[in-house]
Order: sequence, then C-alpha cells, then structure tokens
Amino acid sequence: MTNRALSTKDDRPSLSINERIVWISDNGPEYGYVRWLGKLPDLGKEWMAGIEFDNPVGSGTGLYNTKQLFVTHLNHASIVPVIGLLKASDFDEPPKPPARTTSTKLINLNEDEDLELALGRSLITAGIDDYRHYDQSRFKQSDSKSRISQQQSKPYPNSSRVRHVPIRLEDSPDSCRHVHQASLIDNEKPILPSNISKTQSENSYSRKNVQSGKTKDSFVSELTASFKQANLNVDRDDHLGIPMLPPPSLIVQGDEKNPAAALKNLLGKSRGIQGHNNSCYMDATLFAMFSSTTLFDSLLYRPPDENDIVGYREIQQILREDIARPLREENFVSADQVMVFRTMLEKLSSVDGLTDQEKDPEEFLDLLLRQILKAEPYLKLTSQSSSTNQANGHEFVSESFFHQLFVVKDENVALPTVQDLFEQSFVHSQVRLREIPPCLLLHMPRHGRQYKMYPRIMPSLKLDITDVLEATPRSCGHRGKDCDNIACYECKGCFGESSGRASSRLSSITYCHNCFQNKHYSKSHTTGIEDHDSTKTILSKTPIDAIARYSNKKSSYKDKEIPRIYMELFAVLCIETSHYVCFVKCGPDADSPWCFFDSMADRKGEQNGYNIPEVIIFGDFSFWTSDKGTTYLLNHKDDKSLPEMARRLICDAYLCFYQYPGLVTYR
Repeated sequence: MTNRALSTKDDRPSLSINERIVWISDNGPEYGYVRWLGKLPDLGKEWMAGIEFDNPVGSGTGLYNTKQLFVTHLNHASIVPVIGLLKASDFDEPPKPPARTTSTKLINLNEDEDLELALGRSLITAGIDDYRHYDQSRFKQSDSKSRISQQQSKPYPNSSRVRHVPIRLEDSPDSCRHVHQASLIDNEKPILPSNISKTQSENSYSRKNVQSGKTKDSFVSELTASFKQANLNVDRDDHLGIPMLPPPSLIVQGDEKNPAAALKNLLGKSRGIQGHNNSCYMDATLFAMFSSTTLFDSLLYRPPDENDIVGYREIQQILREDIARPLREENFVSADQVMVFRTMLEKLSSVDGLTDQEKDPEEFLDLLLRQILKAEPYLKLTSQSSSTNQANGHEFVSESFFHQLFVVKDENVALPTVQDLFEQSFVHSQVRLREIPPCLLLHMPRHGRQYKMYPRIMPSLKLDITDVLEATPRSCGHRGKDCDNIACYECKGCFGESSGRASSRLSSITYCHNCFQNKHYSKSHTTGIEDHDSTKTILSKTPIDAIARYSNKKSSYKDKEIPRIYMELFAVLCIETSHYVCFVKCGPDADSPWCFFDSMADRKGEQNGYNIPEVIIFGDFSFWTSDKGTTYLLNHKDDKSLPEMARRLICDAYLCFYQYPGLVTYR
C-alpha cells in the first residue's frame, strides 16, 4: 500500500511522529503534523493519530479525557483514525504505481467493515472529554466480500471515500458516562517481542468477521502483541528494500517471573559492544540507543536529501548494519566494526580524534544527530527571560538535543533527585518546553571527572514535566478555601522559600486567582513579598478549554484533577575516572529489570591484547531507587561502603535518557 497510512504488513502505522499529513474534510484538504500515535481503549484496536492542524479545524489542545497526549494551540488538535490520513507527499504528488512483484498474498476484506473504517470513524477532537460518535447510517452497507491484493491498492487522494466527517459533540458530561475511561494502554507502549512461529506469522493476516465482535480493524493482524517490524513507523517500501532491523533482544516480558533466566543468553562476557582505544563513550551511548529501545531506529532509514552530507547513506548503513543489527541479532559488536564507524565519522565530520581520543557522550551525540544524521531536535524551548518581549508578544524559540541541568548548589541537600534538579534548572534558566519531547537527554550538573556539584544524585524513574510545559493546564499549589483549582499565576520568587531550593517543586509556586489574592498578597511585607512582583508570571497560555474543564467555578465535572505528564527513564550513562558505562531498562513496565553494560569490563593480554565487554543484570536496582534505598543512602555517607553497581548509578550518573511513554520510534 503506497499512500495509505496503515500498513498491512504489521500492526504499526506507516506514519512517523512529526510527519506532514493531509486529512480530507468536506471543505477540502487540511494539512497538519502527526504529534501522537497510539490506541485508545474506547476505540478498540484501531490506530489513532494526534494531529496538529495548520488551521483551527479541531477543538482543544491535545487533552483527551484527562490525558494530555500532545500539546497544540487551541482548536488545532484532533485525534483521527490513521486510516483516514494521507501522507502530504503522496497527496501533493501522487506516487507512481508500485513495481510488479511475485507476491500473491491476499487479504480478505469485509466490505462492511472496510467502509466503516474508511468512512465511519468520526474525527475525534482532542478537546477535554469531547466524545464524538460516528454515524453508521451515513454510509451504504453491503454484505459482499472482496479480496484485495496489497499490490493492487490504488492511491486515492481527492477521493471522498477517505473523508472522516465530524459528528455533533455531546454537550452534557453525563452523556459520556458509558464511554470507557481513556488512558494510555499497554499497546501504546513499545510492544514486547513474543515467540510467534513462522506459521503463526503467515496466518496472522487472516480476516476476522466484524460481526463476530472480535475486531474492528480491517488491517490489524494478530501480531499486535509482537514487536516484529515495529521499530519503525514507516513502510518497508520507503526503505528501498532495506531489511528491517530485528526488535531489541534485551527486553523482558512483563509477566516474566524470572527476568535473570529470561535474559540468560544475553548476559555475561562478550556481550554488548567491545571497547577499544578510548571508545567507551561511544560504546555506552550506542548501547543505550539500540539495545533495549527502538526510539532512535528511524534515524537509520531516513532517505538522503539535498541537505545531507556526502557519505550520509554510507555512514547510516554502517550504523544500521554493523552496529545496531549485530547488537540485536548476535548480542555482540566487535571493536573492528566500531572502528569502521569511528573512522567514517572522523572522515565526514569536523571533529578530530574520534578514532583514538577520549570524548564526551554529548559531544558524540550532537555530532551524530545534528551534523551527520540531521535529526530533528528533541527539545523546543521558549525563553521567559524578557517580560518586555512577552508583553510585545515576541517569543524566542531554541532547539536542542540535550538539556544541561544548571542549578545552584544547596549545601543542605545530600541526595537530590533528577526531578529536583530538573525543575530548579528550568527556574534558573527561565525557559519552558514548547511541546512534549519524544526524548529528553538530561546532562547532570557535572563536568567529566573533574567536577561534580553533588556527590550523589538519585535518578528519577519518572520525570514529571507538567510544570515546565508552556501551554499545559496546571494545578493551583495552595488549595485554599475558595481555590479555583486551575492555576493562572506562577511566582518564581516563592520557589524554595519554605523547604530549601533543591527540594522545592514548581507545583508549589502556582496560584489560582483567589489563592493569589488571599495567600500571596496577604503575606507580611517583612517577608519581602513585594519583591516578587518582578518574578510573577501570568500563565496566559493555559488553554481556554482546560479552564472550562478544570475550573471549580466553570466546570460541571466532578473529577477536576488535572492530569500530570510524565517521561520514563530508560538509560543512564555514568562516568568514573574517564571511563563510561551505562545502565539500561529491559522492558516497558515499572518493574522491568535493569542491566549494566561495560565495554571494557575485562581484558585479555597486554599491549597487543583486547577488551572483553560484559552485560550483567542489576538485581537490586529497584531497592536502590526506592524510598528504602534513599533512607539507606542518607544514613551511609561513605561511598566506598556501597555495592559497586549502586555506587556507579548514584555517584557517577552523567547523562539520563528519558522517553515519552507510548512512543515506539521518533522521526
């Protein structure tokens, strides 16, 4: 299928995050960008796309039944069935008919269900508890069946058959009670590999009768529970015949009772990436990127364009075929394979010493992502430094792949968390996230081996980013008698007033209008509260529909709890005496095991010898990152008394990798 947004080869859409799309409305084509992909429980197994439209053709800002799936300006957000979208490139320039192939695989299609999927689903507006129902009576029903070859699928830009017509909104909250609570479900997280035989795979495309109630999706196969070919949100046809990478092998099923046994063949000596000649910074980074996540896989398939460097395709192929593929298929990458990659990097870049000198992981990542692969920056930051510019409506937007945690050290804090430092850094830097990032790379407040602001830092397994997002509704942090629930002011002058700066929370410095009048203005002038006028910020970008949904005065909903937006930790790079190692999470669940990787764990021979990499399970990870572990650390000040892996994780953390839940890959 050349231009349909849903792939028949597996359960994954052929769309990518941030891809340009077209939705055919009654008034003509509407353009936008894909900001979210996933499934919603109340809509069955169908893949949905969160779209940020160029024009205000939706309503809401990306908030769906208390879940902030993505963030847009008001009335620019909608959730649309993937099957109702076209790639803009296909719409603007219809693709050539695909070349004839020898494949004869046919798919049984029930015409009733195909029409229902192509036309019956309404455009679901990503407003606040906006539930819309599709009207099946609009469409002609038929009991006939047809058999359609994948190779015979016809492009249909400008065809009315792909229109998804908005249906009237339900006005009363009570009318929506029959709809199941919409929340991110397991299928929206990276799906784990399952042991599916070849026979099962070949039979997985057999058609289910829609009347049986077993499925609503014309193209969803029974490989939904598999991670096969799920590492990319693009069609294989777009890869010019490049074989798909296998799924990451370093992943444990959520119901596995013995993670160590499940990972047995993947652990031990000669596993991972073999280090050589100061390569540990690169080994640890690549292991974090490709051993247990598919987040970065799409970087390995993007076709070259006129802006790419000479040699782009070659180095992309080396990274894909000589690094990522053997890491997943054989669980081992030799040092000579890495050296080919290092040599090519040095040849194509402006950075010297990539084949023999020590480097920092962020220097390597910036080179790889920005200069070589030209990925879209993960972070879009808006500056709040100038009140004059804010008043004039000017907004400064910067883009980056990392965020350096700039903080002021609090001598009274012995064990800050990444969450503590993250929030303090955003206050200090006076910036906001413009949108939810797919990946958040946080550089700890340290500089190599020479300087550590805090001797210990506790990695936060979940990072709450709600209060640093620019246009997301926030709760009032004071909850007074007449509290309106939703915040409309923030006062950075109040940050750290009561409990010490490093342990403060941005959620404690927000005020609704009533609490601002009663609690902020009523403070004694001896506290210096009058000086806070310069640090007071009006939260002017709070979506209007969010105010209507969560305000105690304006909303008729009983549940007015404002949802929080989290990112999940999936890797930690650490440094000790110039040597980098990493920890990676082996699965999507909260209790998934963690492994430790060292590319130079052992060595055989002297000058002419070689290093032996090792991957081992970190069985006590959950203890050391729990409240009990924190208590132990606070009572035992001597780092030498800690077990080696615990000490490396908490004392040597250098770069923390976070991803947004449900995102399988990033364009």
